[in-house]
Amino acid sequence: IWKQQRYAWLPLVNMPKENPPKSPLTKGDLGGFSSSSDMQLKLSMLKNQFRSDAVLLTNASGQPMTVRFTLQNPPQGAQSGWLKVDSAIWTDTYEGIPVQDALMPMAEQNGAYTMEIPAGVTGKLWVTIDSSKLQSGAYKSTFVASGAGQNVSIPLHLNISKIAMNTPRMSLTMWDYTNGKGQYGITPQNRDAAIKLMQSHFVDSPWATGWVLPTPKAADFDTNNQLIQPLDFSSLDEWIAMWPKARNYMIFRSVRNTDTFADAKMATPDFDAKVGSWMKALEAHMKTLGVKPSQIVICPVDEARNDEHDLHLILWGEAIKKAVPEFRIFSDPIWREPQKASNPKALTVPDILCPHANWADDYYVKAAHQHNKELWFYNGPGLHHTGDPQLAYRQMAWRVFGAGGQGEGFWAFGDISGAETSWNAYTAVRPMFAPAYLDKDTVYNSIHWDATGEGVEDFEELSMLKEAIAKSQNAALKAQAQKVLDDAVKAANAITSEGSVDDDPGVYDWNRDNDPTVVDAQLGQVQQMLEKLGN
Repeated sequence: IWKQQRYAWLPLVNMPKENPPKSPLTKGDLGGFSSSSDMQLKLSMLKNQFRSDAVLLTNASGQPMTVRFTLQNPPQGAQSGWLKVDSAIWTDTYEGIPVQDALMPMAEQNGAYTMEIPAGVTGKLWVTIDSSKLQSGAYKSTFVASGAGQNVSIPLHLNISKIAMNTPRMSLTMWDYTNGKGQYGITPQNRDAAIKLMQSHFVDSPWATGWVLPTPKAADFDTNNQLIQPLDFSSLDEWIAMWPKARNYMIFRSVRNTDTFADAKMATPDFDAKVGSWMKALEAHMKTLGVKPSQIVICPVDEARNDEHDLHLILWGEAIKKAVPEFRIFSDPIWREPQKASNPKALTVPDILCPHANWADDYYVKAAHQHNKELWFYNGPGLHHTGDPQLAYRQMAWRVFGAGGQGEGFWAFGDISGAETSWNAYTAVRPMFAPAYLDKDTVYNSIHWDATGEGVEDFEELSMLKEAIAKSQNAALKAQAQKVLDDAVKAANAITSEGSVDDDPGVYDWNRDNDPTVVDAQLGQVQQMLEKLGN
């Protein structure tokens, strides 16, 4: 039984580390996160958080091994569901690089959990704590691992703060397309499980395909371009009912190659009037559902990258906003040289600018702040099961915070690249993007997906410290806390700023030689300062 940082790369064929080097985390208590030299599970958390830690177990024998874990001295007063135990199992990938990523729940039976470890393989015990179900305080429990005639104690140390994490303020979107019968790897059979798993990891801005909106024909309008026929909103109602607590309802109504609407040509008064009447009907219907118009976010053009795309974004966006100003327009431009674009309105018509995190992001960051637009980042390339879960997923939230943004997205929760199932990458036509593991009837969690949720929580802790600094009346403490915050964000983002997908297609590879302890160390500093300001 041995340990390394939970997001650290591990090859399928590996050698347990008997005396791993001391990590920076052993030099002091930086929020209580475990170090690579401690053979224990150790977590320091705010209230209302989910956090995980892991230990490794290598079966060096020539036979499969069953290991039984029994928890001794559990925290007093813990509510049901405070502890979740998974086995991180190995799967092959499209790239032919095995990864220990999929999380298989280990059900408790008579107070014990059981893990099967194949011969010659290293297993991974992944332990997740829900601090909302524990009282504030310090707890010391022990997992006893029994197997191969041995009993080994694995300490479980928890420190639950009196400070409670707020409901995360950063929006998270996954282009999930759960409406209708689903898209990509989302099916009617696994959709409920997929939505539940997304919601548990803070996805609050679901996507629907464009046909979720009823589209009127020319005959449905009168001579004044006003709708005279009722629209069937049943598909939209069904989708919204799946996401009753969503912050934003994102609709991809693709018009990149569409120059007319109900026989009216784009950039004409008839076009604006018909689109406007359609949007007003949508607004009226949303109010009957208790959905605010500002919760409706429409993307007319996906990944605009030339003047023609921008023109369609502008003309459709203006027609929508003219009718219902509260509806919001979403743009995810991927111009590599956006300064060469001819239509400056492409930056002012959208309410949300969501550039690709590695492509001309500085330009769009400045534009978003200049025009008072909501700034999000999204990512796609490199986000495969062979991508670093921390660098590619968790740390995106730190990049968003550092840029003054409010949201992030990842392509895409259901995209299993044409494969029959996430469990058989050999049937995929390209590397899989889905961070979780989808089968026709089931959806399983993953280390990649846990890293995404952890990033959302990181963003909230950073934001809470920023607020606490603003409220503090202690000038010296404010300056100290601001330096901690600035240094933490700079250190966490230093790795991602060293390269881009364009410069280095392997910038997110999990097996790169990155220090996986940096983010935990910086978050520990942030939590310490939150505690100091709170007192």
